[in-house]
Amino acid sequence: MNQAELYYTEACRRTEEQHKTRQHFDTIAIAVLGFAGILLSLTPFAASKWSAYSIYPTISMSIAFVVIAASMVYSLWLRNWEFQPNLSELDKNVKSLEYEDETLVLWSAKWMSDAVANNKRPLRIKAICLRIAYIFLSIEAFSLIVIFSLGVYLSI
Repeated sequence: MNQAELYYTEACRRTEEQHKTRQHFDTIAIAVLGFAGILLSLTPFAASKWSAYSIYPTISMSIAFVVIAASMVYSLWLRNWEFQPNLSELDKNVKSLEYEDETLVLWSAKWMSDAVANNKRPLRIKAICLRIAYIFLSIEAFSLIVIFSLGVYLSI
């Protein structure tokens, strides 16, 4: 294996790893959004008796759900993803027979390497959105527990 093939192989590996990470973040985002919706839908069933104090955890649950939904939708809506190399340019360069195989391999690897570097920012934003959603999901779950506790306490 020469240096060009090594560079190309490593660029392909990192591109694939980054793509799998993106798919994982998107899958987790959908699951977190669904779980937050399930928690919010349990609110009416959480308390056997509603009191004036139940409104505060209910409001915090609603706000937490809005934050979760906004961060997850923003995370899923990110479309700054680059796929490289440009296939039409690659096709044109291959058909022209102007370049040697090693030059084309290096050119493709450079484009993939640039794409990996450019895709780090959207991937970091997805990770931050997911962290925000985790924090507010825990707030939502804690608020639901408080509503359950208030219902149990008031029914005694």
